[in-house]
Amino acid sequence: MKVGIIYATHFGYCSDAAKQLRKKLQNPSEIISFDYKGRYDLSEFDALVLGGSIRMGLLDQDFIGWLHGHKDEIIEKPYALFLACGFSENFDDYVKNCFPKEIVEHALAIECIGGNLEGNYKFYDKWLVKMMANKLNKEGKEAPRPLLENLETIATAIDGALQSIPQDSEEPED
Repeated sequence: MKVGIIYATHFGYCSDAAKQLRKKLQNPSEIISFDYKGRYDLSEFDALVLGGSIRMGLLDQDFIGWLHGHKDEIIEKPYALFLACGFSENFDDYVKNCFPKEIVEHALAIECIGGNLEGNYKFYDKWLVKMMANKLNKEGKEAPRPLLENLETIATAIDGALQSIPQDSEEPED
């Protein structure tokens, strides 16, 4: 049984999350960083974990398009979703706006993995992060923090679903 972990990231936080998830899963997995030019053979996976990071309220538009184009293939398998987002209070809205409705409805687990303002950002993104941090500080709110412990829920859901799938056993020849 093999799990495909496919994610879209801006600054690497989701890459770190995918590596953490891989360690938690009992089943072998392959980590795939989404590239809109890539063609992914979903048939090689028995289960999927799909996720990405929210930037300025949105998930990568190419990733959203890919999800819409492959939703029939995705919902045939056990799968879970995650989103990295700095404003966890908006998580439900992000899920509703970023993932196709059919994918949300059939997911085994949907988790917020928090966010991380630490990073190697370019000029514009450094400016955005600083503005975000200042806004949170003025409002007396905490800065986004990683919530990678939520990956445990995803690992448990995926591993549980794979355990319930009958394994193909080869019959000995006479």
